Amino acid sequence: MPTTRSETDDALCKVAGDIGIDVLRGSQGSVLERYYDVARKYQAETIVRITGDCPLIDPVFVDEIIKTYQDSGIDCMSNGMPPTYTRWIRR
Repeated sequence: MPTTRSETDDALCKVAGDIGIDVLRGSQGSVLERYYDVARKYQAETIVRITGDCPLIDPVFVDEIIKTYQDSGIDCMSNGMPPTYTRWIRR
């Protein structure tokens, strides 16, 4: 789990560590740098970014996106430019 070196993340890091989640702390000013550091550490070939404000994202949808990405040969994939999958459902 990437997070910052800020003291405000100390409690989160403790809880994560207590339940066996590996934590890598990095730059507070660059989310991209933190993702890069984690990818390098674990020699990741594919990175999926799911933000904290999307905790209930459908894992089947995520798997479909990963498969589409891997089958396409493209370098980057997003549903945010423009959004193609609704994040909020309102009645």
